Amino acid sequence: MIQALFSGTATQADRQIVHQASAPVFDELLSLSEQEARAGAKIIVWPEASGSVTLLQEDEPTLLARASSIARTTGTYLDLGLAVLLQHPVQSSYASVESILINPSGNIVWQYQKAHPALGIQSRLEMAKCLLSRHRMGGWPR
Repeated sequence: MIQALFSGTATQADRQIVHQASAPVFDELLSLSEQEARAGAKIIVWPEASGSVTLLQEDEPTLLARASSIARTTGTYLDLGLAVLLQHPVQSSYASVESILINPSGNIVWQYQKAHPALGIQSRLEMAKCLLSRHRMGGWPR
């Protein structure tokens, strides 16, 4: 399935599995970001590609809206590092590595896409296997 996702041959069911596996990770990143902002952080930066967790392109608008709300309500700059799994290829690639900066007003002030992302397909495969196994086991340990 992972090769299908990165080659553009994935089914909608495959993408749904990725959504279900990655959603709790992004929920946790947003929760931690809000926690740190409320504790006084003024700039919060997520790691490049959010620790190698892939976001589906169709889930990006919702994530950005939630992040914008956190930035606005806490007065914080929030820089999201994302690896986005595209629905359609861009220059024959089905993935994009991005950095998106949201200001304290909740507006996206810049969006950077790596020109030559080095996604490390093998490490991505291993991360995806881990996400899928956690999803099948009922989620993330608390």
